Amino acid sequence: MRGIADLLDWVKEDLGPDALPDVSRNLDRIEVRIQRMEQLIDNLLTYARAGKIESNTQDININTLLDNVMELLAIPAGVTITRDIQLEQFTSVWTPLETVIRNLISNAIKHHDQETGNLFIRCVAENNMCHFSICDDGPGIPEAAFSRIFRLFQTVTSNERSGTGIGLSVSRRLVETHGGRISVESNQHQRGVTFHVWWPRFLRKDTHD
Repeated sequence: MRGIADLLDWVKEDLGPDALPDVSRNLDRIEVRIQRMEQLIDNLLTYARAGKIESNTQDININTLLDNVMELLAIPAGVTITRDIQLEQFTSVWTPLETVIRNLISNAIKHHDQETGNLFIRCVAENNMCHFSICDDGPGIPEAAFSRIFRLFQTVTSNERSGTGIGLSVSRRLVETHGGRISVESNQHQRGVTFHVWWPRFLRKDTHD
């Protein structure tokens, strides 16, 4: 893909500024498709790596992890994020957990259909699990699509052309690989959905089993 992109750049240089409009437009379309293919390859690699368990555990402060996530995301001015962190710290693997939480928060923000919105993030201890819930007041997801959205290359609606349908499948694979589970449900008293992630507070050596 890099070789094709380089050839495309050379063709554009050879044609110069006097290239026919139709030719320039088609070259631009090729460039866009190359970028999409490169992103697809990167996403497939990410999905493949998600099936490998991470063994480097460390003390995780949930608020610090969330702070890191917020720094990486472009939070619109109209979005209010509220936290209820009742389990502040536990020992686990940082990167896979951060990836899952970032994907869920990013999706909630990206697919919100109004200028203002609210996101509620909760974390509590449930037996040997750390239960994260991420609740939004966006357009919601049809219940018929609840299982489908966690599959590779699946999106909720046909107009989500900009997405690859891989973020939630990566999230599920990361969660399940490390011994947890993930689900989604419609909100009862407001619009939107809530994603639930149960992440082990104590990673076992036999997680692969």
